[in-house]
Amino acid sequence: MKITRRETLKFAGLAFGATVGASIGARVARAAATAVVQCDVCVIGGGSAGTYAAVRLGDFGKSVMLVERSGRLGGHAQTFTDPATGVPIDIGVVDFENTSLVTAYLNRFGVQTAFTSLAPQPTSNIDFSSGRAVAITPPSQSDVGAALSQYYQILTTQYPYLSAGFQLPDPVPAELAAPFSSFVAAHGLQALVPTIFQFAQGAGNLLNDPALYVLKLFSLNVVGSIFSGGFLNIPQGTQQLYSAAQSYLGNKVLLNASVSSITRGKVIETLVTTPQGTTLIQSGKLLWAAPPTIQNLMPVDLDALEKSTFAKLRAKEYSTGIVKIQGLPAGLSLNNVAAGTPYNLPPLPGLYRLQATTPGLYIALFGADTAMSDTSIQASIRNSIQNIAGAGTYPLQFGGFDIFSNHAPFQLGVAGTDIAGGYYKVLNSLQGRNNTFYNSAAFQTNDSSLIWQFTEGLLPTLAS
Repeated sequence: MKITRRETLKFAGLAFGATVGASIGARVARAAATAVVQCDVCVIGGGSAGTYAAVRLGDFGKSVMLVERSGRLGGHAQTFTDPATGVPIDIGVVDFENTSLVTAYLNRFGVQTAFTSLAPQPTSNIDFSSGRAVAITPPSQSDVGAALSQYYQILTTQYPYLSAGFQLPDPVPAELAAPFSSFVAAHGLQALVPTIFQFAQGAGNLLNDPALYVLKLFSLNVVGSIFSGGFLNIPQGTQQLYSAAQSYLGNKVLLNASVSSITRGKVIETLVTTPQGTTLIQSGKLLWAAPPTIQNLMPVDLDALEKSTFAKLRAKEYSTGIVKIQGLPAGLSLNNVAAGTPYNLPPLPGLYRLQATTPGLYIALFGADTAMSDTSIQASIRNSIQNIAGAGTYPLQFGGFDIFSNHAPFQLGVAGTDIAGGYYKVLNSLQGRNNTFYNSAAFQTNDSSLIWQFTEGLLPTLAS
């Protein structure tokens, strides 16, 4: 049931006019049937950004309440355990860049890590639309290495600021707002495109995207990890990190929580409903750590500038899942490629890849330029598998989904003309407006390591 602002104020009145001090401990009172919680910062969204911020705000001596709509923390980080083997399989966040910030955070919770091998895995190139094998000649390792070095040099010398968020110069360099295909041609990076396509899954038809978004997703941190020999992973599954963080935060987390309304003033009042009842959170500041789409922000009393700014954001589609397939040689993965397209990239919507895991289970990685329903995506994945069987390439038998996760809204961004017109200067100006701060991939990129780095830059102001 939607709660009106008048009802919210009624609940607030029952809180006996409590105010929020510079650093008040989280404490709970009862007013009628509503629990009233007072804290320094209310954090909306328990994914990578919100969980990290909630943990670190405690280090600054700030009390928090973390509100998460699902039954767990972690967001895109999702681990499926194969019931037959007990092996954990990550279907969302799989790897982390090997940086000091990442290792410090994982060590904090005693999470054991391992290096992800960059050695090529057995793979067959298939056109998933026809189901037939495609003979392609990939760029040589020497050409890829040379292009990667060139790319790294460009990021290091011309665009080091891209790792810090969207703090863009004015005017914005024209090539950042232009399509990535133009950037590739201008810098001779053709040999690197297939590699970037695999690393930047979820970016959709990246050749048409503004180069800015590709450069942020295939970042200095990513390239640095490639040069240093690999990425970090969590052998017991990425969810282990978030389960540990949830235990650490304890009663500072509200799960399965639906936000009814957020009214912002000197005291910010956030009304949420959980299976345990209704809670009114009174805080000095609000940290919105969920995707800032207009639909998600509907409970918030947005002003005109906030509405017009967030309304411009558009999302890509990215979905993952575990599918049961029989008929492939053990350990063989299938890449979706196409003949006659630039760099043999497959048209989207479609699968990027079927990644072999434990016997008979494959990670399905699906992308599109616009949001799609779960039903449509699952049907497309099933049809691709049946195309391969129908073409006689492999005698595949589709056994259904063990798990499916739609990560939309993913890779929020705006048109190149908006980038050139100073969109991110306006977006960044919203930090602190109406005592509200923002921390998510939309303000950085879809990379947990970089989101945590962005959070560190935001914390001093948020905790002041």
